Amino acid sequence: MSLQIEQRFLGNVFILQCTGRIVLGEELTSLESALQTVVREFHRIVLNVAGATRVDSSGVGLFVRYVANLRKRGGDLRLACPPKFITEILEITLLSKVIDSYASEQDAILSFLRQPAAPGEGDYSGHHVLVVDRSPDLGAFVRAVLGRRGYDVRLASL
Repeated sequence: MSLQIEQRFLGNVFILQCTGRIVLGEELTSLESALQTVVREFHRIVLNVAGATRVDSSGVGLFVRYVANLRKRGGDLRLACPPKFITEILEITLLSKVIDSYASEQDAILSFLRQPAAPGEGDYSGHHVLVVDRSPDLGAFVRAVLGRRGYDVRLASL
């Protein structure tokens, strides 16, 4: 089964839901491409791997690489709903101390919301705007344009 990726966002948290194999080849390339696109706008990412059927060392390496890159930028990547085999891989390799994982997607999202805001986040004196759309690109555009004008723009997907 090839990898299927569903994308959505809630506020400043982007969720990628993976179903299928996360292995070297076409599957890993598609996940990395999705992550590259997402990290341009979002620094808080939840990777829901409940539907993952297999993850190889390249897939785990991708997780670690994006966790490190996002943390350097004040963000993070967190795993949600990891199947037992992923949890075991993380524990055996001691990566469970590096990659935060949560039993549910909701817990992973809430872990971001419980974090204090990064410097510059939430320092808006203007009006608040909520953009609800299927397209993360449109949301990113609206956030960029209105954010420069002092608006606090929050994004949500359908």
